[in-house]
Amino acid sequence: MTITITIIILISTRATSFYPQKKILQAPTPTTSSKTYTPLSTSLFIPYWHIDKKQTVFTPPSIPALEMVKAPRIIYFGVTVNSHGIDMTESGYKNIIHIPPDQKDSLLVLRMTSATALETMLSDEKLFQTVAESVIHITNTYNYQGILLDLEIQSIPTNKTVAHITSFVQRLANELKTDKLSFSMTLFGDQFYRYRPYDLEALEKSVDHFYIMAYDLHKANGEPGPNFPLRKDATSDYDLVRAIDQFTTIIPPEKMTVVFGMYGYDWIVDEKKRPIKKATSLTLAQIKKKFLKKCSWENCIIRRDSASEETEMNYVEPPSTYHIVWFEDEQSVDKKIHALLQKGIVHYAFWAWGYY
Repeated sequence: MTITITIIILISTRATSFYPQKKILQAPTPTTSSKTYTPLSTSLFIPYWHIDKKQTVFTPPSIPALEMVKAPRIIYFGVTVNSHGIDMTESGYKNIIHIPPDQKDSLLVLRMTSATALETMLSDEKLFQTVAESVIHITNTYNYQGILLDLEIQSIPTNKTVAHITSFVQRLANELKTDKLSFSMTLFGDQFYRYRPYDLEALEKSVDHFYIMAYDLHKANGEPGPNFPLRKDATSDYDLVRAIDQFTTIIPPEKMTVVFGMYGYDWIVDEKKRPIKKATSLTLAQIKKKFLKKCSWENCIIRRDSASEETEMNYVEPPSTYHIVWFEDEQSVDKKIHALLQKGIVHYAFWAWGYY
């Protein structure tokens, strides 16, 4: 996650807490390859709250760098768990998409939303087996090729939490592979910047593919700034180039998909541009309608930042409420893809359909 589907299992508490910055950023930086890469795939997250039962075609945002890529992989977001197994009363299960038989490239997300739920499942073998068997059954029934685990634990990590996550991932991967299903997992884009409870070297041995969430570097309850800058700017001391350099010291580039968030945040700030309260989130579609087609707000200033490649917008809401908005769009994504291709990143995804 305030400017507020292979099967994917997502455990999410997106954009609800802000971690202290971690200043142990000493992973070596690989040298840039002289090889020319071209994009191989795009994926599109379909959130359950945007499902239209009559919808059969889901189109990704129009990005020039991806014009030659085939139809996107569909990632349905997704189903979740409760104390009995997969929660069949929840909207994510009720709105699940049935993938057509001729479509051979889709994922189902398994959302797990708390460290407590994870710990309970690890200590309850019967519950774990129920969840594993249920998610495999759902995946096969609805014609998905795999699972994407979204395990976005936001609590302060401990060695115990890290060990629990590694154990859970390894056990689930074994269950899925026994049934010949692929297993993917999401990772925070700021894995090396903030305290995140993931042992990547251990996880890389069990996970087929990773989805790197290259958004939300600047949190709704933090300072205003780009969604995830391509290069460092005045508002950021971390960037996407540095993040990918660090990820690729552990995970091969071909095992990574970079996910772009097609949204932004709107902060209310004081005269020194300090946030007064938690920002609200805006989809790119809302931003286009509210500001870009015609900005009628007082002192509306819109500029694209040359370092982050994202757009900053300042405006005043009468009588004297000052706003700062930062957001990702098609142009900034295009710039980022061109830069990441130099590093061998050939898979890309978008959060989310209905946002742009």
